[in-house]
Amino acid sequence: ARGDLRVRERAARALVAGLRTHTPYRGAGTITAIPEVALTALAVEALSRHPAPWSRAAVTHARSFIARTQLVGDRVYGALDPSTSWGAFPTSPVVDWLLCDATAHAVLALGTSRRPRTRTACASGERPEV
Repeated sequence: ARGDLRVRERAARALVAGLRTHTPYRGAGTITAIPEVALTALAVEALSRHPAPWSRAAVTHARSFIARTQLVGDRVYGALDPSTSWGAFPTSPVVDWLLCDATAHAVLALGTSRRPRTRTACASGERPEV
């Protein structure tokens, strides 16, 4: 979709259509019956720079879903070892498999509202804008 605004718009609308709009998993992806954190995070990563209000709203709801799944506080229950699970993101709200790629995508999705570093600024030795 680089450079083709119509393709970018269609892709963004398809991603937003693939996110739930109702509870209990508002903001989560609809690809599977039980939403997966990493798939939702991928949609957020793809939509994170889209400027349309409807896209921004979908990203906000998806980020909220992702944040609600993070294993912190009382979400780290007896079956989980706090030393290895604290702060991680499970595969889904109902499956506590802890996969590093799911957590990585969730962290990226929650932090992609910041501007990325530019290659030019880094190459020139200037401090990149973040």
